[in-house]
Amino acid sequence: MSWVAMQQAFLRHRQDQGMTASTLVSCRRWLDKLAAFCRAEELEEPEQITPEHLRGFHQSLLWRPGRHGRLYAANSVMQALWVVRTFLRWAHREGLLAQDPTRDLLLKRAARPPRLLLSAQDLQAVRRQLEPSTPLGLRQAAFFELLHLVPSSELLSRDLEHVEPRDRLRLSDGQALALEDRPARALTAYLQSGRPFLLRQAGERALFLGAREGTRLSSVRVQQILRALGLQAGLELQLGPRRLLQSARALADAFSRPRLPFEGPWPGPCRI
Repeated sequence: MSWVAMQQAFLRHRQDQGMTASTLVSCRRWLDKLAAFCRAEELEEPEQITPEHLRGFHQSLLWRPGRHGRLYAANSVMQALWVVRTFLRWAHREGLLAQDPTRDLLLKRAARPPRLLLSAQDLQAVRRQLEPSTPLGLRQAAFFELLHLVPSSELLSRDLEHVEPRDRLRLSDGQALALEDRPARALTAYLQSGRPFLLRQAGERALFLGAREGTRLSSVRVQQILRALGLQAGLELQLGPRRLLQSARALADAFSRPRLPFEGPWPGPCRI
């Protein structure tokens, strides 16, 4: 069986297994690169591929530049090798290859790059840019403080009825989040002195409103607002909802009270 016929049969098999269209496109792209490499090596049939050829294909991904002259990232290389290994092992199980050339191919998960987070000083610098004296400033302050606790998509989906007594916010999973002092005060100030001035239609129930039409605040606008606040605060990192939430959680873990280790033998039961 030729490279083209085997590749098409494999992709039909993966499609029947429920693989998404975008993943199929990615698989086809890496298999095309494997076929091009084999043609350059004058391998006319898939049966001719050996572990040495696979090592050469791996090396070509590491040293040959990709699009725009850049080398492939480690995750992309691992994805390519995973597709090739899955393809060739499928061909071996189906009897299309007498030997499995990937029998000695071991894949390691590429290390994730360290997350770039904001410091407590960065968050305080952003907080100083907020203007709680205006309706928009009150909205931004409330959203900023709540983003320390809840993802942006969750906040944008909340309505007025999700704000409960005793400073609690009902989340989409049914749980009630108890708000601490700073986010509770910011949300109360926004509901009392900010949202009424942004409201355009009496029936609008969205918790956070946009300034132009008075309807539900959009995720695109949130990105723009946070990016502008980060620039005003002079942050080196771009400020976004995800980075803000991750940074706040990391700081909360760092400042949480550690459990003191017990030293010495266990004293046993206390007798009075």
